Amino acid sequence: MRGGFTAVPDGLIAHMSDINMTISQFATLMVVCKFAWSKRTSHPSHQAIADCLGTDKRTAQRNLLELEKRGFIKKKMRHHERGGRSSNEYDFSPLLEFLVQPALEEEARREGRGLPVKEASMRVQAACRKIRARRKIEKEQEEGQ
Repeated sequence: MRGGFTAVPDGLIAHMSDINMTISQFATLMVVCKFAWSKRTSHPSHQAIADCLGTDKRTAQRNLLELEKRGFIKKKMRHHERGGRSSNEYDFSPLLEFLVQPALEEEARREGRGLPVKEASMRVQAACRKIRARRKIEKEQEEGQ
């Protein structure tokens, strides 16, 4: 077994039941995260995800589709230079946007001396604006191709 680890936001673990994320969807998300920050690739195939989960390719596809439908990830199709499809690229900014505000507010409450909730909320709003601006630029670039 190779070493390494994948960081998991505390807010995701703490709020899994609140957002009705199944264990299978969570495991799929963690496998995609594993690939996103590894040196090998940031674009795992459905089969690579299924192999890591010890399940079939169709289950991995269903989980990814549900995560995308619910707005936790954004899929970008990729193509080979000579034509034909390649593995998808996955963007986690929707999930991060969803998790950032509650995490900052919780941290401010726990620390008592941390950021006031209002200031934390303003920082989250600024971070979300940056994420939306980046998404808009990416969308415009895709449409220009």
